[in-house]
Order: sequence, then structure tokens, then C-alpha cells
Amino acid sequence: MDIEERESITSLVETYSDELHSYLCRYTGDYAMAKDVLGDVFLKLVQMIRHKRKKDIKWRPWLYRVATNCAISRFRKQKVRSLFHLKEISHRKEGPKTPHELVEISREGKMVRNAILKLGKIHRSVLVMRVYQEMTYKEIADSLEINVGTVKSRINEAKSRLKKQLEIGYE
Repeated sequence: MDIEERESITSLVETYSDELHSYLCRYTGDYAMAKDVLGDVFLKLVQMIRHKRKKDIKWRPWLYRVATNCAISRFRKQKVRSLFHLKEISHRKEGPKTPHELVEISREGKMVRNAILKLGKIHRSVLVMRVYQEMTYKEIADSLEINVGTVKSRINEAKSRLKKQLEIGYE
């Protein structure tokens, strides 16, 4: 591997490591598994650059596609379904909470995590990419190798299913 390849890999790892780890934590629901999957992603990156398979690649969508596929492979191998972690609702910037409010926020957070866990892989991935990773529809489409219209449809369906799950939880 030459110096240019090393610098390219180092730059991509520094740029996307935290972002991808955050996505993988939410997708897998497991910090350690996310770290392992991230390692798999960067191994594939090294292979891609070393073999110079693609030029002028859009790295962010490619890395998300690889991350999602590696996570799915890891689930298949381990046959593990972990709880899905979201941004904690309690991290709102509204100031201090009373103990009662904190209990309610925790309850809501668990309900949301459980509802998202019940979403299928395709709906969960587009929802997380859009809402938590703040990816554009185009970036999501490129990452999953689907049309933008399909992304929009899946996001709407995910929101609809999530809403139904949460309504059932509050009845």
C-alpha cells in the first residue's frame, strides 16, 4: 500500500468513524457490536482502496451501505436482536427536569425504542439514516441502492408504523 492510499484511508476513517459508529450503535443497539461492525467496514474500505475498484466514489453513501450490510451479516451470524438505542429524549435543551418528568421521559424513550425495534430492517435503516444521521433522501438512496421515491415511501411507512405502535402503547 502506497503513501497516497494510506493518507486516503486515514482521512476517510477520521472523517466518518464517529458518524458511522453512532449510526451502527443505533442500528444494532449494542455499543461493542457497533465497534466490531465498524472494524469490518473499515477493512472493506482498505480492500476497496487497495484494489482501486472504484474511482470518484461518493464515500459517505458507500460507507453507509457497507455498514448496513455488515451489520445485517453480523445479525445473521449471531442471530441476536438487541434493543435499539435512540438519542435519549432526556437530552432536550429545555433545562432541568423534575423527578416525575425524568421518569416519564425514560418511559417514553423505552416505548419509542421498543416501537423502532419492531420495525423491519428496511424501515428502521431509512428512518435512522434520515432522522438521526440527517442524511438526504439522495444519500439514503445511494447508500441502499434504491430509488429516492422508494426511500420516501419507506420513511413514510416507517413513521406510520411507529405512530401505530406508540398509540397502542399509550392505550
